[in-house]
Amino acid sequence: MDRRDFLKVLGITSGTALISSCGVDKANEKIIPYVIPPEEEIFPGKSLYLNTTCTECPALCGLQVRIDEKVYHGERAQFPTKLDGITEHPINDGALCVRGQSGLFRLYHPDRIQRPMMRDARGNWRVATWKETLTRIRTELEENFKEGKGNLYFSGKTTGTLSRLIDEFCKDQKIQRLPEYEVFSHSSLTQAYRILFGKKEIPQYRIDQADFLLTFGADLFETFVSPVAFARQFGIAVKKEVFRWFHLEPHLSLTGVQTAHRHSVRPGSETAILSYLLHQVVRQSAEKKSIPDKILSSIPFFSEEKVSELSGLSIETLKS
Repeated sequence: MDRRDFLKVLGITSGTALISSCGVDKANEKIIPYVIPPEEEIFPGKSLYLNTTCTECPALCGLQVRIDEKVYHGERAQFPTKLDGITEHPINDGALCVRGQSGLFRLYHPDRIQRPMMRDARGNWRVATWKETLTRIRTELEENFKEGKGNLYFSGKTTGTLSRLIDEFCKDQKIQRLPEYEVFSHSSLTQAYRILFGKKEIPQYRIDQADFLLTFGADLFETFVSPVAFARQFGIAVKKEVFRWFHLEPHLSLTGVQTAHRHSVRPGSETAILSYLLHQVVRQSAEKKSIPDKILSSIPFFSEEKVSELSGLSIETLKS
């Protein structure tokens, strides 16, 4: 084959490939998906990354959401496709626990509520339209207001702009907003710190700066306060020359197997052990007044023998 015939064959095959790639049977696709570009810098084929807060638990870790453009029911739309921690965030520093990662699956769960639901006359749930739902809400609010009844707003944990929007809505409509519901609530901890220090909030634990750590059933790497932050701080603490961690729990946990000094205690004996240790701390540092006398007087006293009997720990272990 000479050069002229080769160029002819090459032109025919290239043209055929070009025609076949046009996809005559394929649906038309938009080259430019937006007539009016959105405020965010969204480009076709390029992922968009937004920083937000994870609300799967009260830890509120920094969350980076990857958003990609996909075709849904013939229209282009943006969908979250990946969740990661925010690098150098003060809480999780780029890490994200399993519960945070599962937020994406909860968003796309096939059994999630995808449209408004309303009960029928028999009390069964049925699908309702947004117009019907909003009309029902407005009617109920107006009737309760005319009859002198109060309206309440109850929801799960909300943060940021959404929380402020709900506050403004409740204020405008004269609705009482109830405290939010949290599945993993630390209300008992906040109440304890209010009694001790006068502030109803949980302090920031700095395990990475400690050389001695004592925990009672607190599953640091599972559900306690901020598991991701504790895991990161623990990784820093174990690299130090001096770091001792004693963990007491009535059952085996993921946290317990991470410490070299784990002690199994009888369920319900934690109170007696804590009371004994508190009195020991105050006795050895009485001049520092580490615990107010009013609170110390309300803490029952247990002897070493009684604590050993209740918890199953030896007296030597308690003294150590």
